[in-house]
Amino acid sequence: MTITAEDWVRRIEEVLDKFNLSKEEYWKDPDKFYENIKDEEIRAFLWWAREMC
Repeated sequence: MTITAEDWVRRIEEVLDKFNLSKEEYWKDPDKFYENIKDEEIRAFLWWAREMC
C-alpha cells in the first residue's frame, strides 16, 4: 500500500481533531507546534502520524 501526501495530511489532521488542536497553528510551523506539546500521549500520536504514515 502506498501512502500519498493526502493520506499523510489526513492522518495528522485526524490526530489534531482527536485532541482538539488547531490545524491552522500546526501547519504554520509543524516542528515548533510539536516541540511545544507537553502531553506525552498527544506527542506519541502526533509522532506516529508524522513519521509512520
